[in-house]
Formats: sequence, structure tokens, C-alpha cells
Amino acid sequence: MHTTAPKQKTPPEAGKVTNIKLRVTFRCPTDLTERATTWAEKARCPVSAVFRKAFADLRPQLIERIEAGINYTEVPNDRMKDASHPFDTSMMISRAAYDRLTREVDPEAMTGIEGPMSRWARAQFIPHFNAWLAAKGH
Repeated sequence: MHTTAPKQKTPPEAGKVTNIKLRVTFRCPTDLTERATTWAEKARCPVSAVFRKAFADLRPQLIERIEAGINYTEVPNDRMKDASHPFDTSMMISRAAYDRLTREVDPEAMTGIEGPMSRWARAQFIPHFNAWLAAKGH
């Protein structure tokens, strides 16, 4: 009788890149919110839809920059003074990018990375949103 060792199954996760959801939350300046609100009223949609559409346009570039690596000096420390409309969203980034961000932005595990990365995303989004609204005639 011939016996063979049982075949070992490869776990379904093997070879897959694990992605991590990075949540960012921030507020936008009043002037941008007012422009977005005007467009939302014309489009008959919630103002949050305008924000989501603009962020969706920028998201691939943000993810690309995060994946390439962000230095902690690129993360603003300042808090917004003119903060109107709240906005939150998430981005899926690789485990490697998340781990690198954690080492770079919060090396002593004091604050987590969502707060600092929210400020970074806001700093990227505001000029994009301004130009995006202007390009759409608002």
C-alpha cells in the first residue's frame, strides 16, 4: 500500500496584500462650503455629495503619495480656525504603507495616525477643492 503525505492547503490570505482602512476627518473653510452648497442646491443633492465627488477625484493621488511614503514634516500641526462643514472619508492603503506611516508619524504610539493624517489630507484637499469648484464654475 502506498501512502503519501496529506496535501497542505494554502490559506486563502497567503499571497494577498492586506489593506488597512485609513479614516480621515476634517472640516472645510466656510467659503468653500458656501460655494459647494450653492452647487449642491443647483444639483439638487446634499452638499456632502459635492465633497465626496471632489475627494474621490483626489483620492488616487493621495493614496499614491501615502504608498510612496510621507515624512512627518509634511504633516501640518496647525488646527483650522475657519472650520465649517465636517467631512470624513476613508482610504484603503497597504499594510506596509500603514506600518511605515505609524513609524514615521507616531513612532512612540502616542496619538495614532488618524489625527495627523486627517490634517495632512485636509491640507491636500482644500487647494484641490478650491480649484475643482472653480473648474466646475463654482
